[in-house]
Amino acid sequence: MNVYDTIRTRPIRRTPDKLLGGVCAGLAHRWGISPAVVRLLAILLFLAVGLGLVLYGLAWLFVPEYETEDILAERAIRDPDAGVATAIAMTLIGFVAGTGVFAGIISGWSHTTSLIFVNFAVIGALMVVAFAVLRSRSRRKDSEPRALREPAPAPLSGDGVPGAADGSAMSGAAAPVGRDYPAPSPRKRKRRVRTPAISSPVARIVVAIAIAGSAIALIAASGLIARVLLAFSVGLAIVSLGVLVAGFRGLRATWLTALTWLVGIPTVFLLAASLALPNRFLFAENPRFLNLGGTADELSLIYVSERRPAATFQESLPSSVDTFVYAVGSRLVPEDVPVIYKLSRDAHSFGYATVEYSGIREWKIVHEGEEFMSRPASADGHPNADDGSVIHYPQHLNLLPGETMELHTPEAIERPDEAKIVDIHFYYGEFAVAGIGPSSMTYAEWLEGPDDAATEPTSTSTEGN
Repeated sequence: MNVYDTIRTRPIRRTPDKLLGGVCAGLAHRWGISPAVVRLLAILLFLAVGLGLVLYGLAWLFVPEYETEDILAERAIRDPDAGVATAIAMTLIGFVAGTGVFAGIISGWSHTTSLIFVNFAVIGALMVVAFAVLRSRSRRKDSEPRALREPAPAPLSGDGVPGAADGSAMSGAAAPVGRDYPAPSPRKRKRRVRTPAISSPVARIVVAIAIAGSAIALIAASGLIARVLLAFSVGLAIVSLGVLVAGFRGLRATWLTALTWLVGIPTVFLLAASLALPNRFLFAENPRFLNLGGTADELSLIYVSERRPAATFQESLPSSVDTFVYAVGSRLVPEDVPVIYKLSRDAHSFGYATVEYSGIREWKIVHEGEEFMSRPASADGHPNADDGSVIHYPQHLNLLPGETMELHTPEAIERPDEAKIVDIHFYYGEFAVAGIGPSSMTYAEWLEGPDDAATEPTSTSTEGN
């Protein structure tokens, strides 16, 4: 007996009254509750950082089907179909989503609290449903007629001795008691009807043509992202055409169907995401997908500001940033370094982007030609005021499409000719800066001290932050 035969001995099946894979309906029949309750619980699990997708995908693969006893995982290699591909895709997507959230929790994402709340809510819902199932089964058992739960007395013979109804008394071994229920006949396993399949050489030829078409697309198209999208699309179109022709001829496409699903899901996702990208990103020859604060002036899809040593802060800044999404990594900026940030939002973007700034001293802000000063920090009222800590007052502005904004550090206000200008052009994201003082002074001293303190050496200290 192999592992699949062992699985078939378990009293759980995927039933025909299904909406997707029959997993929820099978569990509902097993527990004796409404399938709607199990499906609602599955939806909650789907929202729990990929856990529901993994569990449902694995159950779809390994729980037998009610009528045919078919297990998808058993024939995943030799005879895959759309069900196999969908179950595998759900499992992989759930695993990737769960892994990404786990990494986010470790790195301290801002949504960690809400994710933990969702997990606790799902666990609570599981406990409530489990309690309801147990109570329901207990009540059904208590409400069964006594005759169904206790054996009936044996019929009496003619002389009053327990025996057969025809008067023949039992002798020797004790007479069996209880009703004479017929032995349940074993449920016959239906054979899975298999339609003829295309031959392996034909399937391999279709894949070879798809690979050749993708290679031609990579060579002919211009732009890195456009080439990748076109290659995926051409390959998917050729494989899908092979599956379609096989269906018209009444043949199964075997693993070509699974390949269509596995290639089609990421292709559709990439094509949908590409609709939001401007043409200059699609047809750029060497765009960077992720730029972790690099100084090179190049096009990137995502730019993440990184922490820079204060001693070389000005020299390590890029002169320009051109990105689709600007993500905040490190926001610390030494206020004794002359820097001017010039932000511009692309006119073809949508919604608004948030700009956050806070400083110890006053920063100069220029928003659409309107100039004003930011609110400085305060040393009054801080619980650690004796240590030189101060209270920061973060301020926010919404940068709409087509708008511009400038942020001048306190030292750039004093020495504008020596300031490093950083041009940042982006579509979406958030820009945030937080001023810090030199390491030789506390924040309170920097707030109240003379301007010539800016000439003292700086370091990466974040005292008071």
